[in-house]
Amino acid sequence: LMILGSMDEFIPLVKRARERGYYTIVCDGYQDGPAKKTADTFYNIDIRQVDEIADICRKEQVDGIIASFSDILFEHLIKIASKAGLKTYCTPKRMPFLRSKPKMRQMFTELGIPCAKNHVIEEGFQEEELSDLVPPLVMKPVNGYGSRGIFVVNSIQEVRERFEKTARYSIGSSGVMVEEFNNGYEFNMMNWIMDGEVYTLSIADREKTKSINGDIPQLVRLVYPSRIMDEVYEGAREIVKKVASYVGIQTGPLSMQFFYHPEQGIQVCECAGRFFGYEHELL
Repeated sequence: LMILGSMDEFIPLVKRARERGYYTIVCDGYQDGPAKKTADTFYNIDIRQVDEIADICRKEQVDGIIASFSDILFEHLIKIASKAGLKTYCTPKRMPFLRSKPKMRQMFTELGIPCAKNHVIEEGFQEEELSDLVPPLVMKPVNGYGSRGIFVVNSIQEVRERFEKTARYSIGSSGVMVEEFNNGYEFNMMNWIMDGEVYTLSIADREKTKSINGDIPQLVRLVYPSRIMDEVYEGAREIVKKVASYVGIQTGPLSMQFFYHPEQGIQVCECAGRFFGYEHELL
């Protein structure tokens, strides 16, 4: 079993795999990743070196590959598996719909899934490009991860002032996404898809600070289960089922971050082909 990632949270995964009789190979660019000490063998190689890791998979006769906890790991897991001829739960063709924000919004539109009104702009954009958006607005990288480069702004001038800071986190793109801010209740939802059916593992309330000086509200804690589970459960599951079918996930993880307002219903922020953060420890 090839495991992409060697930080502390991967140690239980390595131990469980070995208990089940799997020969474990841990691989990433962290020289002293603690999970490497518990694996059968390891490689110090950046997970973005797709061809090299695919070669390792073939050399080691790897039967399966797994990663979790981050968008960058999910993205390269799919690429490596494809190169190495290994089965996994998503394909390189469909992976961008769970990784690229413009592609994701395209998917939501096709499926009729409510999401924030948004536009992707380039530096030097015309004011008219954002004229139909109602402030406050959220600026975010097109293909970023880790909540970097995200700001809440109230005017076109603020968008211009913060454009460069946000754009530097847009991987493979010079653009920035600008969307309307949603101040409703916010949730993290984790699901496992099995044979096309949605099994919801958790829906948690994201308790946050208020927005201060242009920064996005900061996550304070996740509360399980959501205090308004009954209002969002069925609607959120229907959305996840639509997305799973669209991207072709028959078996595997699919998480969703979404908002709910009593008058507006559910509005989806993002769907991801990985688990959110460190919530797996709570589960």
